Amino acid sequence: LSDEEMISSSCIVTSDFAVVRNGPEPVSAEVLAECDAGEGVSGEGVIGAVVYAIHGDDFDGRPIHVGDAYSAEAAREVVQRLSFETGYYSRCWEISSAHISEETSQYLANLADLATPEAFLFIAFRVPYSPAIG
Repeated sequence: LSDEEMISSSCIVTSDFAVVRNGPEPVSAEVLAECDAGEGVSGEGVIGAVVYAIHGDDFDGRPIHVGDAYSAEAAREVVQRLSFETGYYSRCWEISSAHISEETSQYLANLADLATPEAFLFIAFRVPYSPAIG
């Protein structure tokens, strides 16, 4: 089904997955048993939107949620923009202090005061005459 075809379709929702009903045919007993076997069965619902979750790996290799997009193409664009394809530091990101924790802010400030480790794909630096970190 396309994203547009899924919107307004009925579904069975669990904590791990959702089963979309495709047409008037009932969901097979085998699929229903798999839904019941999982913990956290939430019940039935209707699809209001299709959202593509974008995930990556944090510095320590742990998976992290990067963001959401409302189309496969938009999700691919985000991944492409975040990719280090050129081999050069060719992108600049502005991150508001409202979007990071105090601990993260301090981490970036400490990085700006040290020589950036070679393994990093970015350089943190102090902006002259400003409390901002570049």
